[in-house]
Amino acid sequence: MKPKTSIDYERVLARFYDFGDGVIRGILLQYEEGGTRKVEIQVATRDSETTENEGWVIVQIAIRDVSEFAVREGPRTPIQVLSQGIHFLCLNNQVGVEFGGATDCPGSIESLRLSDGYVVGREVEFHVVPWV
Repeated sequence: MKPKTSIDYERVLARFYDFGDGVIRGILLQYEEGGTRKVEIQVATRDSETTENEGWVIVQIAIRDVSEFAVREGPRTPIQVLSQGIHFLCLNNQVGVEFGGATDCPGSIESLRLSDGYVVGREVEFHVVPWV
């Protein structure tokens, strides 16, 4: 899945219950040819389109052409459990992905930067793989 509009992202969020109470299994930063970066976030979450494994799947969220990102964790404030889910902010030809615990979707790049976990890139792609 490659969402392009805010409505497309809303559909993704609806399918995966906003990723609420999902669990981050991994975050991978890759430096690609041409000096671009890619961040992949693997999330264990529920999928409303399947009943196998009680609906649990792994969603790989690949953010390409990353312009900025941050992951901050304190010793007592891990961001692994997505209690508040994931938020998507469509910006000028970019998408902000917030996974650092913000209660509401950030309304601007400045508020996105306050999150303990976020990525800004040009393209987001979702791959669903079976629960392992």
